Amino acid sequence: MTQEISPVPPEADLIRIARQASGLTMAAAAKAAKAIDPAGEGISAPYWRSIEANKGGRRSKAIIPHVSDEKLALMARVVGVTPRQLADVGRDDAARVLAEMLRRERPAAVTRIGPAGRQTVPPPGIPERFANLTPDTSDPARFVLPIPPAARREFETQLAVITAEYDQARKERPDGPLTGAQIFGSLDLARHWDDQVFARSDEQRLYLLATARALAVMYGGAEAQRGRAAGTG
Repeated sequence: MTQEISPVPPEADLIRIARQASGLTMAAAAKAAKAIDPAGEGISAPYWRSIEANKGGRRSKAIIPHVSDEKLALMARVVGVTPRQLADVGRDDAARVLAEMLRRERPAAVTRIGPAGRQTVPPPGIPERFANLTPDTSDPARFVLPIPPAARREFETQLAVITAEYDQARKERPDGPLTGAQIFGSLDLARHWDDQVFARSDEQRLYLLATARALAVMYGGAEAQRGRAAGTG
């Protein structure tokens, strides 16, 4: 007899919602986790799936998985969940692991002192308007999604394409919020724009979309993602 599965824990729901909002499949998220794991182990796609679904095991024997603090922090890092969000669902130790993980990462943005005072400068290839969304170790909550070096050029391409579409839509509708359908010709992009529940600004939504699409091209379904990108033109 199959054992009854308990309700999905809040941290698993948090990971699932953030992953879906970012547009990453579980397979792509798992590969991204391996790319940024200092130990090189990462997380397998089946394990990721078992965590989100809160079930696992073989031969119909139910096993409720418990994700370690280290693995949960890695999953959170991939999908853009912050330490504060992990703490809010009762995973304080995982939140501390994630905060330390972010602290150890080299910041991609720098701060310079000029006539206007302190100013954050984005890395090369990133427009100034996205400076406040690039990594800053003094404020881990500003991290959005990890961008492996190998995906950097793809990220910049995706960001340029979707930002151009956004800017055109904003010219036509200068006031008020924009829906995904008002911005993008791609239904996939429009849906992910509307689903990004953690985004605090339109710039953050654009950054999230570009990062997720770059990771998807790099790790899962490259041809399909490029086909969708071509459909937005």
